Amino acid sequence: MSRDDWLDNWFKEHYKQLDGRYGTMKAALEFIRDMQSPLILETGCQRQANDWGAGMSSMVFCDFLKRSENGGTLISVDVNPMIVDFCKAATKEWETFRTIVCLDSVKYLEVRPSSTIINLLYLDSWDYPIIEIADLYGPRKDYLKNYKMLAEL
Repeated sequence: MSRDDWLDNWFKEHYKQLDGRYGTMKAALEFIRDMQSPLILETGCQRQANDWGAGMSSMVFCDFLKRSENGGTLISVDVNPMIVDFCKAATKEWETFRTIVCLDSVKYLEVRPSSTIINLLYLDSWDYPIIEIADLYGPRKDYLKNYKMLAEL
């Protein structure tokens, strides 16, 4: 079985439940598949079990790194200590492939060593000020209209 077949078969078998995120997650894994010891930096981390609609990216990345012949590391950064604790427990079987940091992801990106090469930056933070951003485009009573306008930008 070729390396391409391995990724396709494994991913389809284990992660078809990702629904709307399936294609982009698979593309991200294909992007790093042939890299030696890739570093994946994820902002936000898995916050509950079997939350397939929200991604489960922490688990997917850890499982991929374990199965990959090239090794690699996942660093997940989340500001919420309860979410960090959950993610640590949920990904315990892969702890040799991941580090989970409790810190605001913007702050982490500012203080991380600039010499560190990030091969995949997965921006999946939940704690962003969408209401405040949407308010910049009109009154809150028009939230859905403003959100649509913001999404189109």
